[in-house]
Amino acid sequence: MDAAVKITSELIKKKTITPEDDGAIKFLTNILSASNFSCREIHSGNVKNLFARWGPKN
Repeated sequence: MDAAVKITSELIKKKTITPEDDGAIKFLTNILSASNFSCREIHSGNVKNLFARWGPKN
């Protein structure tokens, strides 16, 4: 199975109804970090978001 299809399939399985992310942020953080992205969670009240940056900070 193509990697993009596999990742998309796993994300679709997540029950991500705000504010619950069902592990989607951790799942994406693991994948992106392995590809040299800098990841951090941003919390706004009880809602979590993922900020990911690739490349130098300019």
